[in-house]
Amino acid sequence: MPACPRGSDKIDWRNPAHARFERLFRLSRLPAIALAVVSVLFMGHSALADSDTVITNPVRVTIPAIGVNASVQDVGLADDGSMGVPIGYEDVAWYQLGVDPGQAGYSAFTGHISSIYFPGVFYNIDGLGKGNTVHVFGDDGTELVFLVQEVLRYPADTFPMNKVFGQTTTAGVALITCGGDWDPVAHLFADRIVVFATLSTDG
Repeated sequence: MPACPRGSDKIDWRNPAHARFERLFRLSRLPAIALAVVSVLFMGHSALADSDTVITNPVRVTIPAIGVNASVQDVGLADDGSMGVPIGYEDVAWYQLGVDPGQAGYSAFTGHISSIYFPGVFYNIDGLGKGNTVHVFGDDGTELVFLVQEVLRYPADTFPMNKVFGQTTTAGVALITCGGDWDPVAHLFADRIVVFATLSTDG
């Protein structure tokens, strides 16, 4: 099954025909109120912190197994009510309306898998496996290490909102990107790939 379009030319973001690709990656076209309700649920997570260390302003994510070393953009909700995505293809985006890394629950990070011109930050995400590490760094130099537990693929219309955004007593990160067949009419990809990783307990 083919993944996202690929190529090597750089995008001119001033060109409307190119700029639309910044909007290709959408988790789902949910009403804004749906994700707003989910965001309210996050407020209860702060009392369930699973780590002595919480990163309130993540600035970098590294994933050594697949060569990711990316800056972090903060995002909330897009105009259509879906989760925001990073501008460009080299950075990841942290959903700042969710939990902070180190708090109980999955802290959500999104990234593009590719453009029609070149690979994105999560191009090799399928290469991750159980035990690989995801490193999140705060603006004060704090580092948290998360261990990959599973890499799952879902049809876009069955994205696991409850699993990603539901309350849990375990701190983790969810890395989210797209995959599967490209729909040239809807300008969307058929699948969503989610990597679930939990906080390492090693000192």
